[in-house]
Amino acid sequence: MPLLDVSDVLLDPDFADTFTVYREAVTVGDDGRSIRTETTFPGVGVVTPDMWSTLQRAPEGSNVSEIITVITQFRLTSSVDGTDADEIVWNGKRYVVIAVGDCTRFGAGFVEASASLKGMSPP
Repeated sequence: MPLLDVSDVLLDPDFADTFTVYREAVTVGDDGRSIRTETTFPGVGVVTPDMWSTLQRAPEGSNVSEIITVITQFRLTSSVDGTDADEIVWNGKRYVVIAVGDCTRFGAGFVEASASLKGMSPP
């Protein structure tokens, strides 16, 4: 088990950043259609680029791909029963959480999440 607790560094205002988390609860209505209820949460953590903006060209069009890594004590999710994957707004762009790993061995309650750019941001 690691003996280094990095909580002080990960929560230091000089190192950590703020972001907004959007979580959608999904239920099925009487008509059989899904009902989405969005809740917004403030988040604090270390956010770093994992994969810089990459242009992918295909015959049907172009797509920009970008992935960030977020280390936070906020319990992000990539999808669980009744809840869609969390979405993170950071640096003016919206990302969807695609993977979450448990990092509690390095500090109390930390998770590491990868999030992919949801759509192209306006210029």
